[in-house]
Amino acid sequence: MAAIDVLRGSCAPALNLVTTLVEVLALRREPGNARAFCSSTFWGYEGLVRFTNTHLPEATTAALTEALVHEATHCLLHVHEQFDGPFLRVNEANRLTIVSPWTGTKIQLMSYLHACAVWYGLYWLWSTIGSKGGVPEEQVTLLKRRAYSGFQLRPVSVGLASFDHLLTESIRSFLRELERRMLSLDRPPESVVQNAVCPCIMAFLGRARNRPDRKAKDPLRYR
Repeated sequence: MAAIDVLRGSCAPALNLVTTLVEVLALRREPGNARAFCSSTFWGYEGLVRFTNTHLPEATTAALTEALVHEATHCLLHVHEQFDGPFLRVNEANRLTIVSPWTGTKIQLMSYLHACAVWYGLYWLWSTIGSKGGVPEEQVTLLKRRAYSGFQLRPVSVGLASFDHLLTESIRSFLRELERRMLSLDRPPESVVQNAVCPCIMAFLGRARNRPDRKAKDPLRYR
């Protein structure tokens, strides 16, 4: 898979994330007129990722690379909830919706929490890969700009202000740290790159890798 080759050659932390968290990659082709490429994870089925319509021209190497990291990040957050409990203090809170600063669409509160971590990861994915992965430089610039755009609107300190009482301390602190790092990008590049991978993300990943229910198997089995 070319996307894995991109990660292997250009972004070892992202490769580590994907090969640790994604255990089964299911490929689905929509019957009839397939409309778009998309990817999915499923709460309660950590490690399962589905790619739909990879036969379409839009399923480029860049799109597949981004989708792997995107969905692996969702898996990571699902696993963290298994260890430390739900991110929301009450289940009913997930019935609330909030506008995503990245897409402008209304999504459920839990999806919004995940989105903050996903877009953080995608920004650093493309910042690390740059032009090394064979993706055109102008496309990398657009992908980075898209990921960064939502953080300019302060999705945690402002976007989640009215929902703060519904979040557990662990997810609140985690997302605040991600936002703080993204809003600190005006510092010298060296200090930013050295701090690109948030320590709490690496802690989550270490626990996910060693979780007792994780079976020894080759990563990225295809179905």
